[in-house]
Amino acid sequence: MENEFYFTQDFEKTENWDKLLDLTHTVWRVVDLTTDNDFLRALGETGLSGFLAFFGIIAFIIWYSLVNFKKINDPFASTLVAALIAATLGLLVNSLYIDVFEASKFAITLWLVLGMLYGKITTKENEL
Repeated sequence: MENEFYFTQDFEKTENWDKLLDLTHTVWRVVDLTTDNDFLRALGETGLSGFLAFFGIIAFIIWYSLVNFKKINDPFASTLVAALIAATLGLLVNSLYIDVFEASKFAITLWLVLGMLYGKITTKENEL
């Protein structure tokens, strides 16, 4: 019930969907809408192409990690990769409620950790 009210309020604030779904954004723009939902904020500030690019990178890293998870032989590394995947999925759920990805201190750490995750998945054991 509480979530329904929260999401209804966010979607009622986004009256001009034609502005949100604009494909021709060439610069970041300030949205005159106020919302805490990170998905709506990214869609409004960067348009559909920026939204798909930003969250597409995160989705690709999660997908690639899940597909190649069985190739990891080291138990510590597999535990670390599983924890990073779970943490990233948790952040995506959290971004429904607050704008997580806009916090600069957190974003720097997130991209560092996602880079380490992708590097661990793509690096063979003998290359380390």
